[in-house]
Amino acid sequence: MTELYHLTVHIGHLRMLPRGEVDDSSIQAVSKWIRNGTETNSIFPGYTFAYKPAGANLVSHHLHNGQRVLSSVVGVDDQAQQLVKTVAAELAPYWHEETLPLPFCAVFFDADFNRSRTEHKLWFGDYERVAAWAWIEKRAEIGDQQ
Repeated sequence: MTELYHLTVHIGHLRMLPRGEVDDSSIQAVSKWIRNGTETNSIFPGYTFAYKPAGANLVSHHLHNGQRVLSSVVGVDDQAQQLVKTVAAELAPYWHEETLPLPFCAVFFDADFNRSRTEHKLWFGDYERVAAWAWIEKRAEIGDQQ
């Protein structure tokens, strides 16, 4: 597998993410965070990352000072389509249903997203793809429930 379908639902931004854009050391670090279920650190002050495996798939939330600002679904099997619908019902009810090609990372911003600091938003896309590739490559080690 060499590419990942990445959709930012609120703005309709779609990109194919090559695996080569993500450094192995980043995947190793984020894999540990996913295994632990939550992560806070000095790299991203004020942010907490929460991870919940859902079968072979992953739901992740970013919180800024305790307030959720971003959610994502990393999908690797057909069950992920229902996860996306569930998250969309809460965060993007206007979203038209479509079947996303596997593997994918579907990203949803919370309504309060604009309250977080703009400079912090610049790294979200990079982080999303690292977390997605970490799950895709390491899920058997870090939390696959199948």
